Amino acid sequence: MTPRPTHYKDRHITFATMHGKEHLACDIFRDVLGATVTAPEGLDTDQFGTFAGDIPRTLTPRDAARVKARLGMQIAGTTLGLASEGSFSATFGPVEHMEILLFIDDDLGLELIEGTLTASPSQEATPSPLHHKPDVTVKRSASPPKE
Repeated sequence: MTPRPTHYKDRHITFATMHGKEHLACDIFRDVLGATVTAPEGLDTDQFGTFAGDIPRTLTPRDAARVKARLGMQIAGTTLGLASEGSFSATFGPVEHMEILLFIDDDLGLELIEGTLTASPSQEATPSPLHHKPDVTVKRSASPPKE
């Protein structure tokens, strides 16, 4: 598939991960936007807490994804960043697992977030409530757009 020319054609997007997740995003970002996705070397995302809980989380999933994306962008020297964050909760009843993906474009002043929510044992993955709330799906970043 040849991507149509976009603002992202031939641009580099940094995926702040140390678990190989950039490989899951590289094909779609290349095919749809014409961009490359890589992970920065030496990034420790576990410093913000781990899924297993051996390092406690102090941030909300959205804030953790934002901090990770910004750190990855800083390390790589890019203005485009991605990060993901997963969480689960187990109360009396189904176990819920939420995964979010956050994209930052400092050039355009954008922050986009997408997520899924899976409840077990009997429910399939469904779009996250985040998907249906424009105020949390698209947000201007703190950095103004570059001219």
